[in-house]
Amino acid sequence: MDSMLINEKVSVIVPVFNCKKFIRKCLYSVIEQSYPYIELIIIDDGSTDGSDKIIKELINCKNDIIYIRQINSGVSIARNKGIQCATGKYLLFLDGDDYIGKDYILHLIKEAEKSQSELVIGGYLKVDSDENIIEKVVPNKYIPFEHEEWAYRITAVCSRMYKREVWDRYGIRYEEGVRGEDVPISLFFNRICKNISIVKEA
Repeated sequence: MDSMLINEKVSVIVPVFNCKKFIRKCLYSVIEQSYPYIELIIIDDGSTDGSDKIIKELINCKNDIIYIRQINSGVSIARNKGIQCATGKYLLFLDGDDYIGKDYILHLIKEAEKSQSELVIGGYLKVDSDENIIEKVVPNKYIPFEHEEWAYRITAVCSRMYKREVWDRYGIRYEEGVRGEDVPISLFFNRICKNISIVKEA
């Protein structure tokens, strides 16, 4: 599919809590995406380390960023607030210490639109503080009812782009006060999404 023909908005939701060391890189990796139709929603979950100052410097230069600061309530409530504010056709979640490659969203949305997918799963890299690669995980096959293992091996919140309509159809939100809150969400969407596809990129 020609990427020039795609103009669907992707809402990128970033909860932030004391991520001063990483947040600038994270947010700039979203702002500098090659795909232009992005809504960046930052939920500051009561940071106390100066993360909010970095975010405010950024939004003073960019007027198309939604910034919400709340009392510390946990990552699930922060993500749910982002979902409530989102207006995009697709939802993508990053944590404050994640960052994405320049064409990451372009790869995901091209696959979503081409295959009419409700969920697109990509790969990821784990890196150390010097950006040395510790682990590379890339899905290589997804066939419904035959080869679905990658949908269960990759549950990281940053490696999944969802069609927003599915969240609304089932009234899904992140559960509060639990560990690994992204895993139950991933498993649920594996079960209910009508079409799932993968991108063989990290």
